Amino acid sequence: SGGMRTPLPDRTYAHTLLSTRCLISHFGIMLYEGRLANCRLLCVNPTEYHSALADVAAADLGLVNLGTWNIATPESLRREMASCLEGGGLPPVRPDEALVKAEACVEKFVRFLKGLA
Repeated sequence: SGGMRTPLPDRTYAHTLLSTRCLISHFGIMLYEGRLANCRLLCVNPTEYHSALADVAAADLGLVNLGTWNIATPESLRREMASCLEGGGLPPVRPDEALVKAEACVEKFVRFLKGLA
């Protein structure tokens, strides 16, 4: 808050994520949750495998892959975070909108699985 570290208020994970503009994580399910919440997504990965997966998903998720933790520089992370915070990010998503998106994705996945039978 204002450049100072402050504890999060008593909020649920979903509320915190829906109010977040910039999400930093390694490649995994959290990035998809962040996309659903309209977060700007930055990746710093623990392994080359995770980084390769992030590269594959970059266009679909709109994420910036900064590589693996031992290659990513503090300067590149600072630059991307500043860009995210200055640009304001995407408009926030209301919880009911996020639920509709999530349910549509689940339905699409179920149709895919049924098509395998």
